[in-house]
Formats: sequence, C-alpha cells, structure tokens
Amino acid sequence: MSDTSSLILRDSEIDAAFNRKSLFWRFGSLLEAQFETYRYQRILKFVMPIGWSALALFAVYSLLDALLFPRSVYAITILIRLSLICPLIGLMMWLSQQNLSSRRFMTIYTLAFFAGGLGILGIILAARLENMVLPYDGLLLFLMFGYSLMALPVLWVCSAGMSLSLLYIVMEIAVDFPRETLMYNASFLITANIIGMVGCILHEHSLRTQFLNQTLIQRSREALWQENQAKTRLLASASHDLRQPLHAMTLLAEDLEQRLPAGREAHCVQQLQKSILNLNQLLGSVLDISRMSVGILQPVRKRIDLTRLGSELVEETQNRAATQQVSLRWLGPSGAEVYSDPVLLSRILRNLLENALTHSQASRIILSWRKVGDYYRVLVSDNGIGIPAHEQSRVFDEFSRIAGTPSTGLGLGLSIVKQLSHQLGLPLGLQSLKEQGTTFWVDVPLYIPRSETDSSPSLHPDGDFVPPDTESALENTEIALSPASDPASPSGDATRAQTTADSEAVRIKVLVIDDEQDILNAMAALLEHWGFEVQTCARWADIETRLAHWQPQIVISDYHLTQGVNGLQLITQLRQRWSHAIPALIITADTDLDPEFIADENTLLSHKPLPPVKLRLMLKHLAGRL
Repeated sequence: MSDTSSLILRDSEIDAAFNRKSLFWRFGSLLEAQFETYRYQRILKFVMPIGWSALALFAVYSLLDALLFPRSVYAITILIRLSLICPLIGLMMWLSQQNLSSRRFMTIYTLAFFAGGLGILGIILAARLENMVLPYDGLLLFLMFGYSLMALPVLWVCSAGMSLSLLYIVMEIAVDFPRETLMYNASFLITANIIGMVGCILHEHSLRTQFLNQTLIQRSREALWQENQAKTRLLASASHDLRQPLHAMTLLAEDLEQRLPAGREAHCVQQLQKSILNLNQLLGSVLDISRMSVGILQPVRKRIDLTRLGSELVEETQNRAATQQVSLRWLGPSGAEVYSDPVLLSRILRNLLENALTHSQASRIILSWRKVGDYYRVLVSDNGIGIPAHEQSRVFDEFSRIAGTPSTGLGLGLSIVKQLSHQLGLPLGLQSLKEQGTTFWVDVPLYIPRSETDSSPSLHPDGDFVPPDTESALENTEIALSPASDPASPSGDATRAQTTADSEAVRIKVLVIDDEQDILNAMAALLEHWGFEVQTCARWADIETRLAHWQPQIVISDYHLTQGVNGLQLITQLRQRWSHAIPALIITADTDLDPEFIADENTLLSHKPLPPVKLRLMLKHLAGRL
C-alpha cells in the first residue's frame, strides 16, 4: 500500500490490485485487460528499433560465418539466418504496423521468438555435425533479447527460454558432446535463465506498478473533471439564484428612494442602495474568480465599436459618478473598431472605472482610446491620489488594497482585470504618480487596420465634434490630469436624464414577463413611478389574458422561464402575433448567454442585477424605436 499512500485520491480497485502483489502478479479481469492493452502499446513502440538492431546483428554474424567457417558449414548457417530468423524479424516488424489485437500479436510474437531460438539451435547443430565446436553465445544472446528487450509476458518468455535451453542440452547429448563441457554449459545456461527470469519478473512488476500509477492519475483527472463539472453546475445555479433577489432589491430600493422626500429616510435608502451595489460587486467578483478558476469563461472574439462601448459604460456609471461629484466622460477618435471579446473587454473597462470611482478619490475620470500602431490603447485616467511606486507592483494581486484608500470590497477588481486581460492576450499596464492621478491602460488589436494619416474628428461625450488638436492633447496626458473646476453635482446630469426619460415614458405600454413574483412587483412599481403603463405576466397563459384588449409597445422579459420556454421565444411569438418587431429588453442572470445570439436592433440584452440607471437608458433607446 506504500505505493499509493501519498496520493490524495484513493481507488479501491487499484488498492486491491496492490494488495494482490505476488511473484506472478495479476490484476482483476478489467484491470488485467487494460494492462494487456497498455503493455501491447509499449511493445509496439519498441518493435521497430529492436527489429532493425537484430537484423543488423544477424547480418554481421552472417559475414563472420563466411569468413570463419568452411563452406560446408557457413552455407547452412547463413541459410538459416537469412531464410528463417531474419524473415521472422521482418514479419514481426510488419505485423506491428497492422493493428492486430493484443492477444493475437503477443501469441505470434512469442512463437516468433521460440522459432528464432530453434534457428539458433539449428546453426549450432550444423556446426557440430561438421565436427566444429560452435559456442552457445548466440543462443545466450538470443535468450537475453527475449528476457529484457522484447518485454514478453513473464510466463510466456520463461517457458520459451527454458524450453530452448533444455532442447540445447538434449541436442548436445545426441551428438555426444563432451560430458564435462556440456555440464558446464548447461549450468551456465540454467543460471542465465534464472537471472533472466528474475529480471523479467522485476521488470513486469515495475511495468505493472507504473500502469497502476498512470491509471490512478488518469482516474484522478477524470474525477477532478467531473468535480469541476459539478462545480460549474453549482456555480451557474448559485449565480442565477443569487442574482435574482439582488435584481429585485435593486429595483425596490430605487423605487423607494424616488418616492421618499428628502430627509433622513431618503438618506437611509441611499445608504441601502450603496450596500446593495457593494454586495453586487462583491458577488460579481467572487463569481468571476470562481468561473475563471474552473475555466468557464472562454473568449469569443468579435468586432467591437469602441465609441459605442465607451458611451454605454460611461452612461451606466454616470449617475453614481454624479452623486460622488465626479466628472466622468469618454473621449476618443470615432470609427475605432477593435477585435476582442465584447463581454470580457467591457468587464475589464467596467472594473477599471469602478476602481477609479471607489479608490482614487478623484474629481475627474476619463475613459479614452487612441491608436498606436496596429492596436488601440484604451485608457482609464483619473486625477486622484495616485498609487505610490512601491505599491504598483502588487495592485493586480488578489485581495490587494493600497494603504490610504477606502476599504470597500475584497480587492479582487484589478485581479479580475489582470486575469481577463491574460485570457484575452491583451497587454495591461498602469502609470501613476502619488497625488497626481493614475492611468490604467489595455491594448486591444484593431479589427480593421486604418491609415496612420486618418484625421477624422473625435466625438465629445455629448455628441459634439472635438478638433484633432484637442484629441492629441488628451493622448499625451495620461497621468497629470488637472483637478476639475466644475465637478458634476448630484442633481445635474442625473436629474436631467431622469426628467427626459420620464417625459418620454408617458403613455408607453410595457409588458414585463418574469417567473419571479418579487421581480415583477418591483419592476412594475418602478416603471409605473417613471410614468409607464405596465402589465406583468409569469407565463404564456397570463400573456394571452392580458393581451386580449391590450397591446404592449415595449416588452421586458427574463430569459430563463418555467415550462422550458425562454423569453426570446415569447418575444418572437408576440412579434408574430402583431406582425411587428416590438422593441424588447431581455434581462437574465445567465452571464454566459451570447449577446449576439439574443440582441439585434430591436432587442437588447442585459444581466441581473440591472442598475436602474442602465434600465432607464435601455428603455430610452427602445422608446426611440417606436
């Protein structure tokens, strides 16, 4: 049992095989069959080199026979070598390439060994009949081939070796070989056979031990793979089940905050919203780390419009930045297209923005990009407290926090950025000076190479054109960002966005589909507060009842619904019913869902928990499709 005592994984069948170790060691029927296949595969690897070596050796012996023996002798010995032994060797070399069954090949292999030994005895006998004393060294060498190099089964090779040795003794007695010399030769051959048998047994024991260890390793890998699959299923289930209540909590807190007048109660709700946001971020970080550790996240590279991605990321973060009195905007050349995984790249940039908002204590944050050779360098720059030089080497480590920064979170955000960048093969770096701000950057390859002389104007975050000289000034300023003179107020951009959305939401009919009643209630309360006319449904039968005298203009649906139906299928049925591509938003807790499989110009996809500010922006976009 000492062979497996150091292994973590225990296997009863392999433990039993080790316990049965004996002189002629055999396993149970299933393991023995697997071992025979294992031995066969090993032998096939060595048949060709052994065969070529043996053919060369017999060619040399044939030449020596011609030089040392009279014609009457070497005519017979060379004939036996070239017409019997060498063809047998060639036959086995050919059969090793014919994909025979293990049992059939090993039987022929052993018979060929025995027949070759008979050929050696024939050569010795031919010399004896011509009154020449030919030593038995050739037979001894041939036996050693069988015991050590050919790796035949122990019982088979021992039986063949002893039989050849006894036949030699009988042959020498038949030709009246001197008794004293014969006894010496017989003693030496028997001793050589015993040594060969012991070596053969030890070799087979070693081979069987190696086989058991490799089988145990293989079974360990299979068990780990199955365990990872179980973790994957558990992780997917936990991700979905944990995101569902968080989604409802996010919507309810937003609805409650908007209904309460300014005061202590409203302040408590705002603190609750911050706690929900922190919980969501912590959950997302832990799930991301877990999913990467078991290899669930796999890149799917596609064309990405940086202008669209940058504007979406800034818009969904704008409200939070405004409440912190931080000026947040994006800036970069229009028409910038890169090639990467859109979900993972957006996760990288979202984490960098979140890191800047949470830890930098900045008054200005800029998401920007600029072309550098055959890639775009995407930068998240702030004018905050910066990172000391001695801390910069560990900012991407797990659970790492910089002294003097807020202690919110587990310190996983930048670690996830590093792992995702590595998975996508994107160079990642930072530049920072204490009290002068920080710039994190990631290099993303171009989707379509553009001319270096392209002077197309850049877009301002508000949609205005920015002259090229302004863009150049920004590109050369990665660290020293001056403090903002006019930070956004909590009631500035966020309030204007809310007023605009509310005015556009009046009389728009929204159908909400979800099999979680808490989410339906929370979504209905929030949308009605925003001025939408809302109907909620949990299954298709409810939808049929609701739609008898009411036609929605926008549909919001969960993706995974009960009874084996998904939200996309329901939306397709609704569109077919009215022969109209109703604008739709699909919200899902499944982070592995491919956006391009779901989304089109009339269908948006987002993940739970969905921040209300992002929900508002998506509804604004869908309302524009009416």
